[in-house]
Amino acid sequence: DQNAMLEGLEAERKKLVEVVERENLELICRGFNHPSLGAFTRLEWIYFVIHHARRHTHQLAELHDRLG
Repeated sequence: DQNAMLEGLEAERKKLVEVVERENLELICRGFNHPSLGAFTRLEWIYFVIHHARRHTHQLAELHDRLG
């Protein structure tokens, strides 16, 4: 349901804010790499996640408009 999805999204946003406040964002994430772009710093991953989420939000809005 839509409310559950929004609550889940808000919970993930809060986790991201906690990471930003707590961690050194200049360190490279060594646990995983982007499949085609390779290693990112924590800050680069944060920017990537934000951009990726915005892209999906835009796609959902377009789909909503088409299905009206």
